[in-house]
Amino acid sequence: MKIFNRWVIQREFWCRLALSAVFLALCAVHQFIPGFKFDIYSTAFVLLAILAWVSKRLKSLEIPGIVKIEMTDFDSAKALVSTELSGEEGEIEIKWNEKYERAFSPQNNGTIILSFQARINYPYEAGANYLLQVSVNDMPIKQDKLINKPINKENADGRNFLWFDDKYESWMLCYSPNFKDNYEHRIYKVINGDPYLFVFKLDHPHTENGVVKIALKHNGRSERDAYRNSLIVKNVEVA
Repeated sequence: MKIFNRWVIQREFWCRLALSAVFLALCAVHQFIPGFKFDIYSTAFVLLAILAWVSKRLKSLEIPGIVKIEMTDFDSAKALVSTELSGEEGEIEIKWNEKYERAFSPQNNGTIILSFQARINYPYEAGANYLLQVSVNDMPIKQDKLINKPINKENADGRNFLWFDDKYESWMLCYSPNFKDNYEHRIYKVINGDPYLFVFKLDHPHTENGVVKIALKHNGRSERDAYRNSLIVKNVEVA
C-alpha cells in the first residue's frame, strides 16, 4: 500500500509538472509571435501553469473572454486539458445520430444504479425535447427505471410534460448552455426535480460474459436544426 501511495504521489507530481510546462511553453510561443506583447492570452497561460500546482485549493478561475474554470481537485485540471480549455469538467459530446458507449463489470448480479447529467447544447434556455435514448445491453431504459424524480416534468410556467416518450423510446433533455441556468429560469425552470440529473435503478440486469454495456444515443429523429444540437453528458456513474 505504501508503494502504491508513493507511486500515486510521484505520478501526480510529474503530471502537474508536465501540465505547467505545457502552459509556460504556450506562453513563450505566444510571446515570440511577431507583433504580440505580454497580453491577456499570455497572462492566461501563466495562470494555468500556476493552476496545475494550486488546483487542490482553488475553487474557480475566470479570465473574461478567455476561459472560466471551476474545479476542486487535480482530476479537474486533467479534465481541463482533455476538453481543450472549455472550462467544463469531464463532459461528453454526443452529436446528432451518434452514441456514447461504456462497458463495465458489475460487482454482482444484483441491483445497479446508473446516473448521469445531460442537456441539449444550446446558447440559452429554450424548453426541452425527446432526443436521448438510454439502453443497457441494447435494451431500452424506460420510465419505470427512473428513481430520482417524478416521471412528470412540471415547468415554472405551469406546463407539464413526461420525461419519457414511448413513441421514440427517448428521454427529454433541456435546451441549456450549461448545467445551472435552468435552476433560475422564470419560464423553463423544472420545479419538481433536478432538470439535468437522471438516476436509474436496474434490477438484475442481463450480462453478457459478465459485462454490462451502457449506451447513450442522440436519436437523430429529425432534420430540424434545433434537433441536431449535440447532447452534453457528464458524471456518468455506475454503482
